[in-house]
Amino acid sequence: MDIRKKTVVILCVAITCLILILLVLSETVVLDGFSRVEEQSAQKDTDRVLIALGNDINTLDAVAHDWASRDDTRIFLLTSSSATSWSLLDPDTFERLQFNYILLTNANGTVISGKGYDLDSHSEKPVPPALATLLSSHQQVPLGIKNEFGTMGILQFPEGPLMLTVRPVFSDPDKGRIIGYILLGRYIDATEVSRLSSMAQLPLELQPYSKTDLPADYQVAKARFPRSTSPFVQREGKEALTINAPTYILPQGSVMLGTYSLIRDLTGQPVLILKVSIVRDIYEQGKSTTYYFLALLIIAGLVFGMVILVLLEKTVLSRIFNLSSRLRDIGENRDFSARVNLHGEDEIGSLARSVNGMLGELQTSQEHLQGRLVQSEEKYRLFFNSITDPVIIYRSDVQNACTTIIETNDAAGNLLGYSREEFLSMSPETIMAINVCEERNELFRLANPEEFVHYESFYRSKNGKMIPVEINARIFDEFGQRAVLTIARDITDRKMAEKALMQANKKLNLLNVVTFNDIQNGLFSISGYIGLQKSLSKNMEKTEYLEKEDATLRRISHSLDFAKNYQDLGMKPPRWHNVFQTFVFAISHLDFSRIDRTVNLDNLEIFTDPLLERVFFTLADNVITHGKTATQVTLRYQENAEELILFFEDNGAGIPDNLKEKIFHRGFSAQKGMDLFLAREILEITGIAIRETGIFGKGARFEIIVPRGSFRFTEKKG
Repeated sequence: MDIRKKTVVILCVAITCLILILLVLSETVVLDGFSRVEEQSAQKDTDRVLIALGNDINTLDAVAHDWASRDDTRIFLLTSSSATSWSLLDPDTFERLQFNYILLTNANGTVISGKGYDLDSHSEKPVPPALATLLSSHQQVPLGIKNEFGTMGILQFPEGPLMLTVRPVFSDPDKGRIIGYILLGRYIDATEVSRLSSMAQLPLELQPYSKTDLPADYQVAKARFPRSTSPFVQREGKEALTINAPTYILPQGSVMLGTYSLIRDLTGQPVLILKVSIVRDIYEQGKSTTYYFLALLIIAGLVFGMVILVLLEKTVLSRIFNLSSRLRDIGENRDFSARVNLHGEDEIGSLARSVNGMLGELQTSQEHLQGRLVQSEEKYRLFFNSITDPVIIYRSDVQNACTTIIETNDAAGNLLGYSREEFLSMSPETIMAINVCEERNELFRLANPEEFVHYESFYRSKNGKMIPVEINARIFDEFGQRAVLTIARDITDRKMAEKALMQANKKLNLLNVVTFNDIQNGLFSISGYIGLQKSLSKNMEKTEYLEKEDATLRRISHSLDFAKNYQDLGMKPPRWHNVFQTFVFAISHLDFSRIDRTVNLDNLEIFTDPLLERVFFTLADNVITHGKTATQVTLRYQENAEELILFFEDNGAGIPDNLKEKIFHRGFSAQKGMDLFLAREILEITGIAIRETGIFGKGARFEIIVPRGSFRFTEKKG
């Protein structure tokens, strides 16, 4: 990036940072101020609604107090027992005062006279039992309801929340003894909510606190309400009234603001949540003011930046650009005889003159070093490429991570198939195929550059072939950077010889055991039987011993057959086998016509010993010999990240759990397991395992586990 772009970027960043800072300040100061004003206004509007609701309850209480103080009420309580003779229970009273219930009880709370009224249908309705027995002495009266001062508030009934007031009636105006109570009630219904909304000129909603499917915003507000037991309204002295309704304010987008007030009943238990929806005019005005301010600030910043850019271009940037362009041309052409033409008496002009002096010195040094460099390069390349083992040099950082290859010799290219140019664009981890991390950790534990590490690993050639190598590596300093020198030797032939030798030793040892132990035991048995025959008289029966000798000779013959088969194991190199074809060839030697076959292999091939056909022959023969009831054989596979499992299943009797491993042991059940033992040995030559995992009584299932790299599909599955 040139200095012009950097200057523009710096100015843009500076102006942007200034705008962002002012934006944050406006958000935290201006908008927060508007938000506080908005919340205060919303709280006042909500308080108006709550006060209106409290006034309705207070009005209810005032009427109850007035009626309790009347002489006709006292006289009625002292002289009458008829519920129809109280003059205040006419429909006109209910309609005029908008009451739902008027009850008059004696001192024990028993209703003397009372009535309920439905304001919607303009007809009488029965008094709910819970309300009629509210003041009864045998009921659990809420705290504070039945006392000499009376009470007011809200109670929850099955029919809905009810504004309620209770006033005692005394035997004389000077407050003698209590002779009864007046109870007045009005439901907080849709009509009441609509009336409060009209008074406050705000949309209102009421939701029961205990409602299970409250809207999400109500649930948020419900979780924020403080714990308390204070009722919604409380009387302070004779005239004062205290309203206690905690409020939570929750913005609902950029247009509306919701306030949620918790209303508790006479006992302090939550019963209602009152929501007031308020238009966010104040907040919108704050945002508009902030946007206008930012727009003016951006315009001023752009004008200021353009003026600074023009001044810098004329006095500094254009001259520095010319100096930079001239120096770049000289560097690209490597022509140190060229000079910079830039005049002026300021720092830029002085810099141009210093550059011209430096170019003169570089011209002289270049001519002197050029000749020596050519000679050194030729000697180094001749020596480096004369090394017959692959040499790879790569850089590494302080975290011991490989970065890029910086040099290779011709032997490395011949072994791995890459050109020198391809090597120089690669990471060493591309060719270091196994245990690279362990190799680096061991390497970087070296105390000094004179030490080296020696280990075996694998290189991956260009065609994907894995080549075993023996590596000598050491660390050295390459112009101030850490570098690693590795010299590798191809040990493919040695590895193959070691593997062949190990396999030959294993075969010879096992063949020795089979041949000598089995045949020696058989000969010993025959010798014993012959001795017994000699001891018998001529007239005694010798048939039993002859049969035992014949059985022993058959066992010796079986051992010799096994030795012959095992002698061929591993003699020919492994190769790729088409599993389906091998299975078909194997069962062609058996009478397999009564067995249904289900094969799902998708052209699967596995890399193993040429005796793979004998493995499938053994498995199929076991189905016929031991799976007497088997009618179905399934050959399928399952592939995962690490391996492929080949399943050979039948629906015969199966194998008991305690024999699942023993069937693979040599000599199990009088030579019956010899074939499965040989099958496991054949597969293990190339690292393939076999096990039995069927369920006894439901059939046998042999799983052949093929490691990744030892299986392939000749055509795309699908």
